[in-house]
Amino acid sequence: MERYCGEGRSERYAKLAEKLVSRSPDLIFTLSSRMVLHFMDATRTIPIVGFTADPITGGISPSLAAPAGNVTSVVNDAGNEICGKRLSLLREVVPHVK
Repeated sequence: MERYCGEGRSERYAKLAEKLVSRSPDLIFTLSSRMVLHFMDATRTIPIVGFTADPITGGISPSLAAPAGNVTSVVNDAGNEICGKRLSLLREVVPHVK
């Protein structure tokens, strides 16, 4: 495992993504939606896992049900789309809930 950091300087992110992709890692994990977008530009084959807010609004994925390409997210706030999914799961667990 290797750790890289853009030190909060967004002007470094694109070059950092290119550098990391050139090392051909098995997987890329990032804690930034912005970095996910830079990695998406840098590779279409290396799996990218991002800890993101809303991947749909952020332009990372067209939907939660079907992430695009080589990117998936660990989502801490998935916006409105997740509310319906949570209610659906609740109804499966407790079918008589009103």
